[in-house]
Amino acid sequence: MRIFKFSYSTAYRTVKKAFADLYPHYFRMNRITKTDILFGDATVYHVFGITATAIDHYRGKVDIKRVGKALREEIE
Repeated sequence: MRIFKFSYSTAYRTVKKAFADLYPHYFRMNRITKTDILFGDATVYHVFGITATAIDHYRGKVDIKRVGKALREEIE
């Protein structure tokens, strides 16, 4: 079931026009990681319908950024 009644190509072009530096999947990833931080894995599973492995994938992307930032701060 689609939330919006237009094609994926139209969605991609719309996002790129409004946010040139971002990509459409960024918004999904952003919502999933924020929901996971605030409410936990069970809520993410029920709201987004993704598996625990997929949740770990999104969490891993966030953790890499945090680790890189922490290492940069340590060096400086």
